[in-house]
Amino acid sequence: MKKILIVGTGFNGFCNALELSKKHKVTMIDKSPFFGGIMYSRKIYDFYVDNGVHVFDGIPSKLAKLVKRILKNKVEDVDFISQSAFNEKVTKGFSLPDLSSITTENKKKITKDLLSLEKKYKNNSVLIKYSTLHDFFLKRYGVSASKIFSSIFKKIYNIDPKAIEPQAISQTSLARLKFLDDKKMINLKKYKFLDTVLAARRKTLGKIDDLESIYPVEGKGMRAWCDNAKQFLQKKKVQIFLNQEINMIKQLSKKIHIKTKDTDGKFDKILWCNDNISAINNLIKNNKVQDFQHSVPVVFYVLVTKKSNIKNFTYLQNFDLKSLSYRIAAGGLYGKQKDKKNNTFITVECPTKINSKIWKNPEKSINKIWNECKKLKLIKKNSRIVKSDFKCIPVTLKMPLKGYSEYRKKILEAASKKYKNLVFDQSNSFFRREIYLNSLNVEKRLNLKNE
Repeated sequence: MKKILIVGTGFNGFCNALELSKKHKVTMIDKSPFFGGIMYSRKIYDFYVDNGVHVFDGIPSKLAKLVKRILKNKVEDVDFISQSAFNEKVTKGFSLPDLSSITTENKKKITKDLLSLEKKYKNNSVLIKYSTLHDFFLKRYGVSASKIFSSIFKKIYNIDPKAIEPQAISQTSLARLKFLDDKKMINLKKYKFLDTVLAARRKTLGKIDDLESIYPVEGKGMRAWCDNAKQFLQKKKVQIFLNQEINMIKQLSKKIHIKTKDTDGKFDKILWCNDNISAINNLIKNNKVQDFQHSVPVVFYVLVTKKSNIKNFTYLQNFDLKSLSYRIAAGGLYGKQKDKKNNTFITVECPTKINSKIWKNPEKSINKIWNECKKLKLIKKNSRIVKSDFKCIPVTLKMPLKGYSEYRKKILEAASKKYKNLVFDQSNSFFRREIYLNSLNVEKRLNLKNE
């Protein structure tokens, strides 16, 4: 039995702790005062509001069974009613951009571009190298569609995709292209390369996997998961210390020594489960810190209204270039939350720039955002806001700028050289099913089976 310290209590840290606790003594620490990272819901009025859309979406049945057990079966299957909007056209059952509202001429241009790419890449698509995210769009979608996708990306993330590394695609909803009706898209997907590029609405493809989508319904949003997951690990003898800064870390001959406010211990391994480059820089006392990440600010609105005012939807992603809103979610509905007056809430994420008009005066944009929701037919025409809340969030996610991967590699190599018993989790996945599946091999990644 080894002593393992895990840094980070997000879903990645949880999955690794759960797997390691089967054979080893596990301790977890986190800088945050809350267990669960960004999954920990905020209390606003009478509601628990998630920081975005954090449904257990498309997870393997084995993980779904575990989640249900941890939440004492206080969950419901979520029939994902996802939607998207582009050019003021709403596409139900599809959360990516649907460009089918563009002109016939542009559709012909995109089709011509795609067939040229099929001819070029059908036998070596896995060998394609992308220099930037813009290059990714160009080589996947062709000239015409890449211009549209680049415009959408700039609108949402406030930066040109030419400045962003291609792996950032996993942080977006721009990894597939739809520009025709489903039948025509499926017809184009018969081509080898284009099948990996194009999209059609899921319901037209039939049953393609056995994944489940579930959400806690005890009235506390994803905070219910965070609280119950923490207790679940503690019952498995996992020690958890929150609100912890690392005061000292020292490599010994065979172990690694770490001190925080509440911990002072020697461990066989430390597994670092967050990707905070600044914190890793601090470990090696690197004085030449460079910023290779683009932060995406968001004004996050909580709009309270009568439950009966909200249409039946889970979330919508708004790709209209002139809109303020981006992701709109009916978290109050699918989380079974309502107050004594039968009010519930929707959330609206509005990406922007710091010091923009909406950033400086968020309250002045509430009516415009509410009207956008009406126009998208997410709420009834005559519905009114009972009360509202907003928060300006300077960093919601970080996009890798050109040079980030090389810089990160150097930092991790320097830290690993200085601390041989410190292992960085480099799975870098944003999908819970992948995080869970990666955790099943954590012993191997920590080289515990050979020690």
